[in-house]
Amino acid sequence: MVSAECAVGSGKYGADCLACPVCANSGTCFDGPDGNGTCACPPTTTGALCETCAPRYNPNTNCTTECAAGSGLYGTECRACPVCANFGKCNDGADGNGTCACPPTTSGTLCENCMPNYDPNTKCTSVLDACAKPTSDTTAEDSAFAKYCQLKAHGECITDFNIVPTQSKCGCAPGFELDVETDECDDVDECTEKPSPCVDVLFSTCTNLVGTYNCTCKKGYVATTVDPQFIVSTCVKPAPPAKAASSSAHMQNQGHGFNWIG
Repeated sequence: MVSAECAVGSGKYGADCLACPVCANSGTCFDGPDGNGTCACPPTTTGALCETCAPRYNPNTNCTTECAAGSGLYGTECRACPVCANFGKCNDGADGNGTCACPPTTSGTLCENCMPNYDPNTKCTSVLDACAKPTSDTTAEDSAFAKYCQLKAHGECITDFNIVPTQSKCGCAPGFELDVETDECDDVDECTEKPSPCVDVLFSTCTNLVGTYNCTCKKGYVATTVDPQFIVSTCVKPAPPAKAASSSAHMQNQGHGFNWIG
């Protein structure tokens, strides 16, 4: 009579009721009084204890699925992919070779380097700004140049994105122009420009200011209402005496259009 202790499903086998080995990956032990303690393994595994996945099968799923694309594993042995930098993608899957497919803005086996002109702070997705605050990739020369431009009176650093790699140059702030002889930024006298920047040429006076200009109605005239875009405004004769309270108003332009000044 077979002891219940050694029955099928007991995890013990043979006349001596020996303990079954641990079968991996859903393998089952041939137990019971007639069993021999061997592991019956799924066809997707190999090894006496079903401990190894068959080629192309994923050990992370107990050998139940193949190493599919997107799994992060590659080849028939389902090896782990390397870490591809800067949005590179591993050629994974059972037919993959584990190499990194790199964006065209990167270089290196693992896409770890940016191509010239591209910013490592954005994973090589945007063009470097030579006038930006210094980074580990900004040369000392560029940093000093940008600083010089920013400290120079009315000067500013301008990045030339048409050059690879990008380069910086000194330019002048709006309202100023570069004097090539002195390398200084001189104020632009907008009031000498043709046509005049003042909308109402006949009844307004243009006054040049440092970096900008001012349009004021001539004596005896007041500004009409300015539209939201500062495009149209004229100077008109003041209203009759009953509305004389508004006659002291004049209009002012700070380089864009007329504003009411009481």
